[in-house]
Amino acid sequence: MISRFLLLVLLLVSLNSNAGSWSDWTTEDKSLMKTYVVLNVIDVAQTHYIIKNGGVEHNPLLGNSPSAKDILQHKLVGLGIIYLFTDIIEDNRREFLITINAVQLLVISNNLVVMLQFD
Repeated sequence: MISRFLLLVLLLVSLNSNAGSWSDWTTEDKSLMKTYVVLNVIDVAQTHYIIKNGGVEHNPLLGNSPSAKDILQHKLVGLGIIYLFTDIIEDNRREFLITINAVQLLVISNNLVVMLQFD
């Protein structure tokens, strides 16, 4: 599974060779990307807590009860792909970042509901 992700990352890196760099991003776009990273850190912690307490992961790429290492690897690869893709789409970067932050907020909100069901 990880090898497929690495191949995808390498493909995106090669496609990204003509794109800009972090220094070309606006302050707002950088803040949105940093927010996305923080939301993913929260998701990792919540997911680990849920699995550790008998809950089930619903991400089909991870399986029902992934290890903390699997969750972290998945997130790191995903964040890398998101960064590379976001760097490529300069014209719609802000809209994309707002959208993925909104989706991630929904994910961690759902996780919180699940966590509140534990004794």
